[in-house]
Amino acid sequence: MSTLFYFKPTITGYISLSREVNYTDDINLVADSSREYYWFLQNSGDLKSIRLEGAITTNGSARVYIEHNNKAYLIFDSGLLGESGNLVTGFAVLNETIVNESIADNLVISETNQSINQNNNNETINQTITNESIINESIETIPIINKTIIINLSYKAGTAFDADDDGIETTNGVIDFTVENTAFNWQADESKLCTRWETYSKENRASEFRCYGNSECCAFVGLPAKTADWKEIFYSSYGRYGAALNNTVTAQIIYYNVSLEPNELYAEIITSNSAGLDAKYYLEEISFNDVCIESCLLSGFNESVYKLVIEVNNSVLTLNNIKYSISNITKENISINIKDKKDKKIGHYKLEKNEEGNYDLNLSSLPEKAKGKKSEIKIKNIKNLEEIKTLDAYVDASSDDKVTTDVVFVSQKMLMDNATVTLAKKGNVNKVLKCGNKDFDSNTMSCSNWQATNIDFADKTDVIEFTVNEFSAYAGAEIEIINVHSYP
Repeated sequence: MSTLFYFKPTITGYISLSREVNYTDDINLVADSSREYYWFLQNSGDLKSIRLEGAITTNGSARVYIEHNNKAYLIFDSGLLGESGNLVTGFAVLNETIVNESIADNLVISETNQSINQNNNNETINQTITNESIINESIETIPIINKTIIINLSYKAGTAFDADDDGIETTNGVIDFTVENTAFNWQADESKLCTRWETYSKENRASEFRCYGNSECCAFVGLPAKTADWKEIFYSSYGRYGAALNNTVTAQIIYYNVSLEPNELYAEIITSNSAGLDAKYYLEEISFNDVCIESCLLSGFNESVYKLVIEVNNSVLTLNNIKYSISNITKENISINIKDKKDKKIGHYKLEKNEEGNYDLNLSSLPEKAKGKKSEIKIKNIKNLEEIKTLDAYVDASSDDKVTTDVVFVSQKMLMDNATVTLAKKGNVNKVLKCGNKDFDSNTMSCSNWQATNIDFADKTDVIEFTVNEFSAYAGAEIEIINVHSYP
C-alpha cells in the first residue's frame, strides 16, 4: 500500500520511518519433557522475527512453537538442524559396522530381559552351588586341588568402540569389554567355560544379566547362552541391557564340568572372582544459533507476552536466549524546499511511500493547480530520505547565455534508483549540460564549468525530458562545439 503526502513549499513534512531493532532476551531454559513457557518481552512492540539459540541432545527430538491468535507458529525443529547448516558440536558418527552376529541381533531386536532382583546380586555363584541339590550323595565329587581362574576384565583395545579405552562414551557410542586375557593354572577345557555378565545401573539400582559360553554352564547360573564363546566381546551401549548414564559392568567366569550319567557321576565347578569396570555415557549435543522456521518474518504480533509450546521427546532441550526484532515506527520531520535563485520558495511537491518502504518524490516549479510551462523532477525510490533531513531543490532560469532551459540543482546526495527531469525551454536544445556542486552558484543559477553530456533527452516542444541516476545541476543548451565534450 502506498502513502501520499502533498505539501506546499512553505510546509515542513513528516514521514513515518520504520526501523527494526534487534534484541536478545536470556531465558536459560532446560526442558527434558514437554512443557509451556510464557515469554515476557523485555522490549515489546511490533514483533517481526523470532530466533532461538541453544542446544539439544541427539538421542531424541524437540520442537518449539509460539502461539498467537490461536495459531501455532513453528520456531524450532531438531529434525531440521542438519538441513539448516547450524553449527554442530560434539557430533560423532561411527563408521565401523559391528559384524558380530550376537551384538547385531541384540542392538536391533528387543530381547526378553533376564533380571535378577538386586537383593540377590551379591549372592555369589559359589553360594549358589552350595544351595543347589543337583548332586545327590551318591555322586562322586572330583577333588579340585588349587585349580584357579584368574579373571582379567578389561576394555577391548584396538577397536573403534571406546577408542581411548576409558569406559566413557556418548549415548550413541559403544563400550566393549573382554575377558580374553583371563588365566587358568591348569589346562582348562574351554568348551566347558561360560562368562556371566552383569550390567548394573547406578541410577536405577537394577541389574540385567547375560551369559556367554557353554549352554549347560549358563543354565547352571540360570541364564540362556547368548553365544557359544565364553570370551566373546561384551558390548555395552546406552539403553542396552538396562544401561543408563552411570553403570558398572561385572564379569565372572565359571568352569562347569558335571556328569549326571548313572555310571559316571562327577561334578567339577570352579568360579573366578567377580571383576567390574565402569560404563559411563554422556548426552552429546547439537548446538544451534539464530534458528527460525515459521518465525523468520512475522506480521501482526503486537503482544507483550507470548506462550511458547515446547515438545520434547526423549531428549534434553536447552534454550539459552531468544533473539527477536521489533519494528519501531517514528515520525521524522523533513524539510523539502523548492526555491528560485533569490532563495524564494516556489512550487509544490508530492512525497509517496512506495511498496519497498522507500520514497518517491515529485518536485514542481509551479503551484499545485497552476497552469503553464513548468520544470519538474521525479525522483524514484529514495533510500536515505530520513538521513537527509533537509532537501533544497533550486529551479530557475540561468544567467549563462548558452543555457536555453531552466536549470535544476539539488545539492544533497541521495541514494535513489533514478530521476526524470523535465526542464522548461526558452530556446533550442541539442545538449544536456551538467555542473558539479563546487562549480555551481545557486544565486545566479550559473556554472563556472558546464560539462556537455551524452544524456539522451526527449524534446517535447515546450520542455525537454531526460533521466539521470545522480544529482547536481542540469540544464539544456544549444552549443556549436563539434567533437568537444565540454562547454565552454
